[in-house]
Amino acid sequence: MEKYEIKNLDKAIARLSEPLWTKPMVNYFDRAGISVLDEAKRESPVETARTRNSLGKGGASNIWKPGKDSLEIGSNVTHRNFSYPRALDESDRYHHRDGPRRGQQTKGFFSDAPERAASALNKALDTFKRETLTAWLKGAT
Repeated sequence: MEKYEIKNLDKAIARLSEPLWTKPMVNYFDRAGISVLDEAKRESPVETARTRNSLGKGGASNIWKPGKDSLEIGSNVTHRNFSYPRALDESDRYHHRDGPRRGQQTKGFFSDAPERAASALNKALDTFKRETLTAWLKGAT
């Protein structure tokens, strides 16, 4: 059995392929971020309209911080240094007051959103793959 070794392949791939995946990666994070925020918005407590309104790209108090290979999303709605989204998401104490989820806990409305958005995230990943392959076949530079 012969053994082959290619030194610094990771560096070569990073240099050669970045133009192939940069735009598809930005598109992926955009689609994925919107999908997760949409799921969080669907589960957002009815009585906190400010929180719900912040769960959209570009919304007031919305957190949307793209990085080269990451995206930070969320909501920074606060009142007197009290973080509504965090408290409503992490505590067993809070329940929906109205609407179809009346009486149910608000816990997990945001942190469980990626799991609820799994289908949309997989679709966005498939689109990323397709866009990257298309760029590669066209010889993107």
